[in-house]
Amino acid sequence: MATLFTQSGDIGFMAEQGAGAILDYGLDWSSFLDSAPGDSIASSAWSPNHPQLIAANATIDGAITSVFLSGGSPGNWYSIDNTITTVAGRRETQTCYLFVRDSSVASNSVFFPDRMAALASVRRDYLPALMSGYGKLSFTDQFIWQRLMDAEAHIAHTLRVPLRPTRFFPLPPSDAEVAALNGEPWAIDPGYDLDPSDVQYGGIRFLKLRQITDRKFNRMRPSMARVLGLETRSAKEG
Repeated sequence: MATLFTQSGDIGFMAEQGAGAILDYGLDWSSFLDSAPGDSIASSAWSPNHPQLIAANATIDGAITSVFLSGGSPGNWYSIDNTITTVAGRRETQTCYLFVRDSSVASNSVFFPDRMAALASVRRDYLPALMSGYGKLSFTDQFIWQRLMDAEAHIAHTLRVPLRPTRFFPLPPSDAEVAALNGEPWAIDPGYDLDPSDVQYGGIRFLKLRQITDRKFNRMRPSMARVLGLETRSAKEG
C-alpha cells in the first residue's frame, strides 16, 4: 500500500526517502471530489520537475492516485506534479515534494520522530525570529537536521543514559551478536565487580557508577539559538 504524501501547513504535500530507494506514494483527492458528488478520477499523470527524479507505475484507487518514485541526490528536495482528469471532465494539478536523504544518516530520532515536521517547525516557528538580525543568512535542511541530532546526542551524553532502548554488552560483541540485534542500538558497558577491599563488615562502600539518572531534564534543553549556533557569547554567559 502506498504511503500518502503528508500535508504540512502551508508548505504542501511532502514525503522523504533514502537515496537509492524505490517507493510508492499516494495523494488523496477526496476533498477535491467531495465538491462534485458522483464524479471520479478517470486519469492520473505524474510529472517530475527535475530529470533526476523518476516516476513510474502510476495507478488510481478510488480517490487516491499513486506513483513509484526513485532517483535524486541526497540532501535535495524534488517536486512532482500530479494532474488528474475526472469522468465529468474536471482537471486539477497538485504539486508534491520529495526529500532524498543520505541513506547512511540515521533518520530515527527520539525527540523528532517526524523529520519533515521538525524541519518545517524550525523554519516556521524559530528561524524568522532568530534570523531577524542576521540579514540573508540561510540554512539547508541537512544542516538544521544535523544540529537537532547533535542537540539530542548532547542531552543523552549529559544524562549519561541512552534515549532509546539499547543493548549493552560487557565485552565487545561478535559479528553474529550484532547481526542478531537487527539494527537495535548497542554499546559496551562492563559490569561493576566489587573488589574485596570495597566490602567491609557491617556495610558496603558507595561506588561511583557511570549511569547517572537523577538529572533535571529541563535544565538540559538547549535553546534553538544554541542548537543552530546563533547564540552570542553574552547570551551564553547570562
